[in-house]
This record gives sequence, structure tokens and C-alpha cells, in this order.
Amino acid sequence: MGGNVTDNKSLFQLKRFWLSIAVPVLTSFLVSFVILGNSDLSYRFDYIGVNNFLVIFKVPIGLLALVFPFVALAASSHRSEQTKKQISLSESQNSFANYFKHLEEFGKIVDDLKGSFCLRDFNHRELYSMLFPINSPSYVEFVCKGVGSREPSKIEMIVDSLNQKVSSLNERNGEEEVSMVEVEEFYSLLVGFSQEMRFFPDRHELSHRVLVPPFAGKYMLIFRESDPFLHYYAFKSYIEFVGSFGYDYSKLKRIKSDVRLNEVAADVVRKLEGPWEQDPHTGEMLEN
Repeated sequence: MGGNVTDNKSLFQLKRFWLSIAVPVLTSFLVSFVILGNSDLSYRFDYIGVNNFLVIFKVPIGLLALVFPFVALAASSHRSEQTKKQISLSESQNSFANYFKHLEEFGKIVDDLKGSFCLRDFNHRELYSMLFPINSPSYVEFVCKGVGSREPSKIEMIVDSLNQKVSSLNERNGEEEVSMVEVEEFYSLLVGFSQEMRFFPDRHELSHRVLVPPFAGKYMLIFRESDPFLHYYAFKSYIEFVGSFGYDYSKLKRIKSDVRLNEVAADVVRKLEGPWEQDPHTGEMLEN
């Protein structure tokens, strides 16, 4: 919280204060000397002499009188700067407090989500930095935004991408067979976003089977034979809960509620399980 080096100086320590006095005084003296040096004047200490003095030195006296408004301007300027500094300091302190309070409240939300969705533990600061990339102790926004003024937020990008992919799959429902590649692309997209949003299922807490698809690396998907898109629905709810913290809930974009694939596509999804299946109770990897 730096600023101009004069911010903490008193009025009497400012150059402009003393200049506001010195300039009128010196100018007045200079004009007076010019008048005295070019006029034939004599001293009179009666009322005529006083009246003549006021008439003769009217300009120097007027210049000298400028000291008062000049000093008043210097004092007013200094007072405005001090007020501005206090406001800036107060805003900085508020931003500092608001940032850590916002981060703390977000941590509480994340802790609730970990329990509700049976997720592995992770540092909520990582997710916070992703959702609120421009936030810092010196500046706080309470709405999720992108880094640039026109860039979408991370949640908006995820919602738009998934909705576009699901719409593409749903439009083809019943018209033609959805290929294995297309379904893998859908799940690859879902896995990527799940990892970014720290949606990591905890194998010891889940009551559903946890699969490791061949395209997902070591990432585990929540899976049920009767509902091969269970992970998608769980992630959808997770995004909505997280997003409700950074958006007006009524304006929050929603992920499409269902994936309407035909039976052929559903069979393809059920075959996505890799060569290994993980026991949700023991954590052991079992060969199919």
C-alpha cells in the first residue's frame, strides 16, 4: 500500500504550502521595491500619510493578501489527498478481509461437497483459484469470471462444452448408431472437466462400482450397470452446487439433465470399462 512519499507528511512539511506563502510575499516585496525605487515619496505619519500608503501600495498589499486563498487551497488539497488515502486504505483492508472470508466460506462449501459426493480430499484453494482467477487479497469479485473481461468463467466454459456435446449425441438418438469413438470423446471430455474441477471419487466411500476406462488414465468413473451415465449426473449436480456459490442461482447455466442415447449407444458405454475394475470396499483392482 504504497503511494506518494508526501502522503504521510503534515501540511507544514509540504513544499506547496510554503510556496503558497512565499510566492505572494516575495512578489509583493518585489513590487514594493520597484515602487519605492521609482517614486519620490516622503514619510508622513498622519491620516493623509496612511491613506497615501494604502493607495500607493495597493498592488503589493493585494498580492500579499493572496497568501490566504493560496494557503487555503494548499490545505484543501492536502486534506483531499489524506481523505483519498484513507478511503484507499479502508478499501484495501476490506478487500483483504473479504478475500479470506470468501475463501473460508468456499472451503466450507467444498467440505460439504466432499462428503455429499464421496470425493477424495483436495486443497480447496486450487479450485477457488480456478473459479475466481482474478481474486487476491487486494481485489475480490464474488461472481465467477474469466481472466479477461470477455472471457467466460471456467464453469460457463464447462457447461457450454458439455451441453454442446450432449446435444450432439441426443440429436442423433434413434437416427443412427453412435460410434465408440464418439462416446469415448464424450467421456474423455467429462473426465478432463472432472479432473479440472477436482471431482475425484473416493473408492473407499462409494457404494457404486468404480471403473477405470482405457482412455481415462488413472481417473476413476462412478458407474452402475443400469445407469452408465451416473458419473455425468453426479458431476452435473456437483457443478451446480459449486456454481451456486459464484452466481445468482437463477442465472446459473445448467448442464443438460439427460443423455438420451439409443440402446446401441448405451451398450457401447457399458463396454467402456477397462481391463480392471476396482472393488469399492477394499480398493483392490480386480481383473474382469
